[in-house]
Amino acid sequence: MYRLPIFLLLVLFCLKLPAQVYDDYVGGGHAEGVTVFSSSEYQFNGWDEAATADKTITGDGLEGKLTEASRFLAQATLGANLQTIHHVAEIGIESWIEEQFEAPVTYYLDIMEEVYDEVYQFYIAGGGDPNNFSCRPDWVESNYAWWQMTMTNEDQLRHRVAQALSEILVISKENSDVRDYGYGVASYYDIFIENAFGNYKDILLDVSLHPVMGKYLSHLNNPKSIPEWNIFPDENYAREVMQLFSIGLFELNLDGSRQLDGEGNFIPTYDNRDISELAKVLTGLGAGGLSECGTAYEPAFWLEIRHIDMTEPMAMYENWHEQGEKVLFGDQVIPDGQSGMEDVESAIDIIFNHQNVGPFISRLLIQQLIKSNPSPEYISDVASAFNDNGDGVRGDMKAVVKAILLHPEA
Repeated sequence: MYRLPIFLLLVLFCLKLPAQVYDDYVGGGHAEGVTVFSSSEYQFNGWDEAATADKTITGDGLEGKLTEASRFLAQATLGANLQTIHHVAEIGIESWIEEQFEAPVTYYLDIMEEVYDEVYQFYIAGGGDPNNFSCRPDWVESNYAWWQMTMTNEDQLRHRVAQALSEILVISKENSDVRDYGYGVASYYDIFIENAFGNYKDILLDVSLHPVMGKYLSHLNNPKSIPEWNIFPDENYAREVMQLFSIGLFELNLDGSRQLDGEGNFIPTYDNRDISELAKVLTGLGAGGLSECGTAYEPAFWLEIRHIDMTEPMAMYENWHEQGEKVLFGDQVIPDGQSGMEDVESAIDIIFNHQNVGPFISRLLIQQLIKSNPSPEYISDVASAFNDNGDGVRGDMKAVVKAILLHPEA
């Protein structure tokens, strides 16, 4: 024999007459005139919320919206509190994203300067000799500043996207030659904070001109060819900016799958000639400013990084830049007669407009923000938003972020 649950029997016995008549269902908000009794109710100490019997039928106790908000914020932030979860549940996910697009920006370099000053004051207060205190923060203070920023900032979506971008356009702040340049590391990370809702083309250009990346992937002080001295442009960054930061190794379809030639082989996106040609473009970049810790009197090519302001973009030294025409991807010409910086901007424009950038970067961002194995449909949808934000703009990070976070597969 089928038996009604005790709870339902309690509800049925407690119906008051006259009561609201519901011809479809009782519960989920259809509760007028219904009283519910329970063997116990509970309210956690200090909480406004309470587990009361009436919530089982009024719908007030349903947590679907909170659960969905919590799921979303686990992807869209680096950690959300209960207040933020309730806020998202109240206004909706899309409204929160738009709200975050307009939130005041918190910069890493600003926090870095505050933390470094606090460490210095603590050192002096403890009787330390200011002459023995480093003139620049290192990776330890960088870590303090990053956590301080991340645990206290309100522009949470911006910083989640910035962190994802930093895992794609990578430097190492602890295990490389830039570990002792905390201001430079913070300034580099600020590229992603600044452009998280900007355009990916600006990210590529700013990263290419930053002295921290210049030191990390060795195109800072990259000289033109001087064959008689056996000097040729360094090809490290030229290779990595294509392989890791933009187009990858093989031609892609919009959904991220690899294209095949007539014999069923993968089609390479670039070859050694492309690397050599792009390396020529990336010559002549040197110090954009002087470090307050340095001893040099003016910015110059060949300066060591201890003399360089690692927060200033690299400057172009024309007499060290490789002149002449450069050709990328077989038919993309950077004409002779341009300045060195115009060459760099032309090269970034060519790379940015390669068909691979949309699916290649979309996959990487999905993997950082949502899941490691996105479906071809997911990649295709996000890549389409990258290619055109709906207003004919390519590389719009706002469109990309929304496409990733609002996709059903998320």
